[in-house]
Amino acid sequence: MKLLITTRTDDSFNYINDLTHPSIMAYAKKVGADFKRLSDPVIDCTYHEPYHYRVLCNYNELEEYDRILHVDSDVLFTKNAPNIFELVPENKIGVVYEDCGTRTEHRREVIQKIQNLFGHIGWKEGYPNPSFIVVSKQHKDIFKKIDGKYYEDWGCDCAHIGYNIFKCGFEVCSLEYKWNHMVCFAEPWNGNPFRFNSFMVHYAGSGVFDEHLFREGDRISQIKHDVKTYKDLILGY
Repeated sequence: MKLLITTRTDDSFNYINDLTHPSIMAYAKKVGADFKRLSDPVIDCTYHEPYHYRVLCNYNELEEYDRILHVDSDVLFTKNAPNIFELVPENKIGVVYEDCGTRTEHRREVIQKIQNLFGHIGWKEGYPNPSFIVVSKQHKDIFKKIDGKYYEDWGCDCAHIGYNIFKCGFEVCSLEYKWNHMVCFAEPWNGNPFRFNSFMVHYAGSGVFDEHLFREGDRISQIKHDVKTYKDLILGY
């Protein structure tokens, strides 16, 4: 069984990579997976953030590898993270759903919006965040374009991949938020859980967990603070 962990990035993101990639590579070593950066430019996408669609390069990687965990580069794994390949059945896609809590209404509006463009398929809920997604060879078609196109609106890759998952009829292993602990999961509706009690911390969106210390969007300062303050809890440090 050939395992791979991929992340979408390039040298222009080294200000993040230098902080986070030691943790991602340590997790790859822990689970017996290779590690690869997806850095090929997306030249046929006009969306203002085309690098999001580097995730679709996993289609080609599944020619060589049996299973892939794709993670974003703005993440840190904790030392208590188990082997995700042992938890997600090979025939299912492992992902954390984001249409919950304060994001429920907005994410489900996006679900409807992409169907207005590409056709209604009965998808009503289950909005995935492919910043952490486990797939096997049989799932490679979720990394294809839809009718030769990208979804070029808010949510881009999340909505695009979610649409393909539902359209293809693949089974999903819905993972708990601890596998993709974003700011949205650190809110009162979810009990304000401490991020380093989770398996992976994801500095997406505002990227700021400690609002009393950093302004919204200053995720680099937040990551630097966390690496220094919670070093003993982070894998690879």
